[in-house]
Amino acid sequence: MDNIHLGTIATPYGSCDLRATISKYSDNDALAVLIEGTDDGLWSPYATLSVNIPEHAHILDENEFFAKDWSENEPLAEHLLDTDVFTDTGKAVPTGFVIAPVWRLNVSTD
Repeated sequence: MDNIHLGTIATPYGSCDLRATISKYSDNDALAVLIEGTDDGLWSPYATLSVNIPEHAHILDENEFFAKDWSENEPLAEHLLDTDVFTDTGKAVPTGFVIAPVWRLNVSTD
């Protein structure tokens, strides 16, 4: 797993330092992206940014993943796209009642 620093965001509870932890889903090797946060030096899960959609994984290019930018992630998604770490590719797939955009991870995880 790789950790990528994302910066600090203001939350209703105060400032929170964020990092992305990158791994892979076991069933199809698609990128899995967990956002962790800290305000006291102890990292804990903040949000799950990726969503695994195995039936559409074939459309993903290298370093791409399906991003969960709806529901509780909606306010976070804009902040994450403002970093140089993620880019919206313009591709998307339907899943349930929403459309999952494809984002690219712009940093190496090797």
